Amino acid sequence: MKKIIILLLLSLMSNTTFGQKHIFKIMNDSTIIRKENNLIIKDFEKRIKKIDKTIDFRGLKTVVKDSMLAGMYLPSNNRIYLSPWHTTPAIGFEFCTRVMGSKAEGEKLAAMFFYGFFLPHEVAHGLQFYAKVRKDNEYDNEYEANVIALLYWKKRGKNKEMAECYKIAKKALLQLKNPFPENVDKKKYFTTHYEEMGQNLDQYGYVQIDQIVKIFEDKNLPDFDTYIRQYISKKSN
Repeated sequence: MKKIIILLLLSLMSNTTFGQKHIFKIMNDSTIIRKENNLIIKDFEKRIKKIDKTIDFRGLKTVVKDSMLAGMYLPSNNRIYLSPWHTTPAIGFEFCTRVMGSKAEGEKLAAMFFYGFFLPHEVAHGLQFYAKVRKDNEYDNEYEANVIALLYWKKRGKNKEMAECYKIAKKALLQLKNPFPENVDKKKYFTTHYEEMGQNLDQYGYVQIDQIVKIFEDKNLPDFDTYIRQYISKKSN
């Protein structure tokens, strides 16, 4: 009985120290952003190594840089770049406000996605390189990173936050125009125009949010461990 109580207390301490105070909230403090994302990286890597201990994250860390529109993983130096919300360019504030209908709702989108959902999404992009499972098109690479992000947060017990993300994504998607020409191969088009669309918040936002809605509505997704096990089993030599 005593052992069980100790294990429960350790579990509770782990959950309360894992970024509970800041994740899924607007973050403006560079030190907090770096600390919270590095905690996610550490936890993510630990979970991956339980499945395949040969996968090396190569010292992946977080760099906080002002004035970015969104976070990104840069494979050339194996770093994830994030920005404090107050340094976001005006176009980013405008996008969030417009698709959500108000400044307050726009900030909720930013909190739930830029400082929540998308954090493990960027770690997943790193995993794609480490495990050599990148696809030959960027549409699938983004889709799979979004799947992993959702399953990771569910694994962490963030079901309430994921429900809110789904609600926000559904609302935002209604305000965005499909950027794909009629009858085009989406995967080829997105890959060919990846850099161009990445600079257009409406176009890139549509792709990401449309994917996220589809993923949330996919009733056949397995749990995080099962998905990762299947995913990395496809790695190339």
